[in-house]
Amino acid sequence: MNIHLTTDLWTAKSRYGYLGVTATWLTSDFEFREALLSCDHLPYPHTGEVISEELFRIIGVWRLKTMVFTIATDNGANMVNVERQPCAVHTLQLSVQEGLKQCKAIHRRVKSLQAFFRLPKQAQRLHKAQKAQNESNQAEGDVQSPLDLLTDVKTRWNSTYLAWKRLLELHNSIRFVSTSLLSKSDRASQKDGEKLERLCLLVGEKEFLQEVVKLLEPIEIVTRHLCGANYPILNLVHPYMESLKKKFAPRSDKNETVDTYLNLVYGEGYEENDDDEITDDDIPDAGTRQQWQYAHR
Repeated sequence: MNIHLTTDLWTAKSRYGYLGVTATWLTSDFEFREALLSCDHLPYPHTGEVISEELFRIIGVWRLKTMVFTIATDNGANMVNVERQPCAVHTLQLSVQEGLKQCKAIHRRVKSLQAFFRLPKQAQRLHKAQKAQNESNQAEGDVQSPLDLLTDVKTRWNSTYLAWKRLLELHNSIRFVSTSLLSKSDRASQKDGEKLERLCLLVGEKEFLQEVVKLLEPIEIVTRHLCGANYPILNLVHPYMESLKKKFAPRSDKNETVDTYLNLVYGEGYEENDDDEITDDDIPDAGTRQQWQYAHR
């Protein structure tokens, strides 16, 4: 029996480093199985030699020396020198992060809005605004639960896309809060309204954000697909990446900022092919990793 290992090294808020090792294999009945072998503290320095020694130790503890077939890692500098299968999704997300550097101004605006509504008082006002808007649109007993703005985290894949998408979904409610606060008689509410009014997206910024979210949507879909745990994914990497390259080839009808973003992420010279659509229909019903659960209430 062959065993496939997946490793990840990260630093917790306590500044302690941890190395996680997961094993995946196929049973005689062709069913996927997955098990966590280790998630232990790894003392500094986190060099390639230290990581290699720890991996060999874990493999020895579980008596898997003759069974390990491949090892998948991220693209950290301390990982790239070992014989391994690099994580395609991690590479894709690094490209996305590089492209999003072209959106620093809008990113700062979004973060300011997220910080504003992270305060309990403002979050409650946003909830009330959604409830007021939903009452006229929803049937009795079918009122949608209020949503919060999501915070994008650099190490959480596609979190920027999900956070920006949620902001667009709540844009009308945010404007509702701003207008309501400005119409209040007390000065404290008016000051909050004035601050929120300065933070709200301008028409051009909203349109740009809609365009970027539209661009990032197929990447989020591909990422979820390639993070599946109950089906083989290595054979899907090449066709998905080629589809993304073709789908996001620079076009003459896109503005300069978006073209710069696309060139950084996908490179120049790819031909447009509108037939290469990537949708949720392409993703099997198999379960995906828990990291995606935070975006769905």
